[in-house]
Amino acid sequence: MSFSVSLEELYDRSLRRADLTPDSFRDANEVKAVIRANYRAAYRLLCDADDDYNVASEDIFTGSGDVYPLPGTFFKLRKVEAWSGGTAVGDAVKVSKWRLDQVGSYSWAGTGPVGYRLQGDNIRLSPAPSSGTLVRLWYTPAPADLADDADTIDAVTGMDELIVTGAARDLMIEEGDPEAVAILRDEYADKRAEFLSGIQGRAEPEQAADVILDPEMWP
Repeated sequence: MSFSVSLEELYDRSLRRADLTPDSFRDANEVKAVIRANYRAAYRLLCDADDDYNVASEDIFTGSGDVYPLPGTFFKLRKVEAWSGGTAVGDAVKVSKWRLDQVGSYSWAGTGPVGYRLQGDNIRLSPAPSSGTLVRLWYTPAPADLADDADTIDAVTGMDELIVTGAARDLMIEEGDPEAVAILRDEYADKRAEFLSGIQGRAEPEQAADVILDPEMWP
């Protein structure tokens, strides 16, 4: 279930919340820049509060190297796993982040890379996997650009109210109206608490993993 709100609607609502009109504020692009900034802030809150709310995956089929580009929509990495056979058949090998002091200490076991490190817009795998290894990245995508008025966000979480209130507050700061700013800051705090409460109540809490090992599983 989704509820989409466009940049144009966020623009109109932000001005109304700040008791402004398009003619009274000097630059529509400036208003939209403020909206985008508040959207990015709300999106980070969403991702921090619920890692699973917006998750994507992308498969990398390795060649001869150890460095591969991250997805163009990449924001935060969640998990890396690999299959040496080139297809997601059988148990995956979990690929963990390596420490810099561990560079070069991994050995190839034929099952896939065992370590990774993010470097700019790339992921480096260690040791360099065999050609044809399937590496699956689970990640949180970056927030939408909101470049055009018709671009939309999914506002089912109530994110739109948080964005509108935050944008109105920031516009009033620029207008130099301390009384309005104080009111909108309080309102923003309430909207933020409501937003986080709604996100965190979407699903049952994570269950603790069973860390009791069966001694018969180990030599």
